[in-house]
Amino acid sequence: MRERTLAWQRLLATAVVAALLLLAIIQLTRLEGRFERLSEGIQGLEREVVRLRQRVEAGAPAPAAPKPGTEEGSGSASRPAGRSILEPDPFVLAPPEANREGEVTANLQVTPKGFNILTSGSGDVTEIYDYVTDSLASTHWENPAAWAPQLAERIEMSEDGKVYTIHLRRDARWHRPKVDPADPRFKWLDGDHPVTADDVKFAFDIIRNEQVQAAHLRNYYEDVEAVEVLDPQTIVFRWKRKVYHSRRFTLGFVPIPRFLYSCDPDGRPYPPETIGREFNNHWYNDRPIGCGAFEFESYRPGVALILKRNEDYYAEKPAVRRITFLFLRDPDQRLLKLKSGETDYDHLSAAQYRDEISQGRPDSPFAGGRIRHTIYKALDFIYIGWNLHRAPFDDKRVRLAMTCAMNREGMLQGVLMGLGVVVSGPLFIEGDEYNRAISPVPFNLEEAARILDETGWKDADGDGIREKEVGGERRTFAFTLVCWAESETMKKIANLYREDLVKIGVRADVIPAEWANFQKRVKDDRDFDAYTGRWGLSFETDPYQIWHSSQADDPSGSNYIGFRNPEVDRILETARVTFDPSERRSLFHRFHQILHEEQPYTFFFSSKQVLAYQDRVRHLVIRRVRPQVSARSIWIAPPG
Repeated sequence: MRERTLAWQRLLATAVVAALLLLAIIQLTRLEGRFERLSEGIQGLEREVVRLRQRVEAGAPAPAAPKPGTEEGSGSASRPAGRSILEPDPFVLAPPEANREGEVTANLQVTPKGFNILTSGSGDVTEIYDYVTDSLASTHWENPAAWAPQLAERIEMSEDGKVYTIHLRRDARWHRPKVDPADPRFKWLDGDHPVTADDVKFAFDIIRNEQVQAAHLRNYYEDVEAVEVLDPQTIVFRWKRKVYHSRRFTLGFVPIPRFLYSCDPDGRPYPPETIGREFNNHWYNDRPIGCGAFEFESYRPGVALILKRNEDYYAEKPAVRRITFLFLRDPDQRLLKLKSGETDYDHLSAAQYRDEISQGRPDSPFAGGRIRHTIYKALDFIYIGWNLHRAPFDDKRVRLAMTCAMNREGMLQGVLMGLGVVVSGPLFIEGDEYNRAISPVPFNLEEAARILDETGWKDADGDGIREKEVGGERRTFAFTLVCWAESETMKKIANLYREDLVKIGVRADVIPAEWANFQKRVKDDRDFDAYTGRWGLSFETDPYQIWHSSQADDPSGSNYIGFRNPEVDRILETARVTFDPSERRSLFHRFHQILHEEQPYTFFFSSKQVLAYQDRVRHLVIRRVRPQVSARSIWIAPPG
């Protein structure tokens, strides 16, 4: 009898713990859209109580209640609970009233070169993978300083900030590769593929492989001493020293499926000696794959990419069940699709904003409320990059003259309709690290001409174009300016700039290039005199990727223009191990000053974006990261 009483006491203790866990689930679970998961949890607890009662009635001892200091999570084994640096995101992804059968049609504007998340640093591929895959943790939707669990249910950081112990959830699965299921060649891809620590380690090893075209990522992991797999759900990142960006690039790490990317189409593993080169041109690069809320459905280059909701997703599912991304380059065609209701949202050019909204007709769909809009500040800067390896732009005085000749304020008002602000450097203009003591170089064609005269570029023969002897050869001051063909705004700016340059004896040939060709010419081949570009910024400043000399030497680095400056190198290296805000501010103010003196870029603007969307679009939220709109939070109101 005493044993049976003790067994029932254990049962009661277990039930109490179960009740407390249930209360915790209720508190942590957002009521919006999670009733199904909550019901499953209650049913599971009921089944466990029944099972325990049956064990006791059969005379078997009831299991001991969980000991204090242990936790259960996502089906993982009990283990000591360390302090996790992750915290649940309070943002409500899909409210209870959300229609869960809607579909979204949007526009990507550019056709990606490929879908390899590690070798492509372009914003179009990054946006697609924001839907397709997950990272170890994710920033909160409305607070980028906080991180929420994603593939990792818990991450512990050592007191010295150098060791991160990552505990993966057990229920995350890779999407099934999109191959012909009837083809026996791909039989090796069948089956269920969980996300494990081996996938994290594999992705890290690929990034660190010098053969892989991933210098834009590799530079952030130079200070990692080791990545160690402890078991299938546990992996440790050990940094050699505490660096400013280690938290972001550990928590935000994106694994890739080892079972797929380590093999050729027949399932044969690549040799370690050549896996990096094989990875650059992997046979699956023409399709995205991940473990996220949406999975790849179909792709027609230049036409559309379709993603469907992952119904087996481990976390809260988005409300929309399908996203179609069109590749519409022509801005007029994009506007027509929006006005006809064929697309759900799109960004407007400055001219479209003027014609449709600020000076639009009273009967416009923008005025009547059928199409709404919002304006938000982008964390970016737009610029002209000068090839410092080519004359005449290897001379900083010439680059200064080029900046003097750009009427940025006039372009901001006349072309961008005031949607932005002129900047003088590469940092976010509203951040403390931006040096406000530096004013943008004023537009002054006379000063530009004087500087060019001083450098020896003169119109000696009176034909209206300056000349100079360079390397024993008489050369005219003529150059090509490559710009993104899909952007009407950039083409207008480039052509206005060309007209002003003619006035001071400089000929610029504007070369519009479609996105894939633009990337090949600028990023891959470095075959340009000058180009127009745009960099997105982060809340955590680390310009190393673009400005450190080492990134000019690496063919896959982001220092396309070949900028090298020993003092800038020292500043960027020091900033990575500097945590005091005032010291970081001083470092970056000096960095800003050097770039202002060197003028490797002619900085244009930090922009404002105009997002237009149909009235049927609900819960459209501009994320503070990047910032951007994400269809993951959207739901579509049904007709009527």
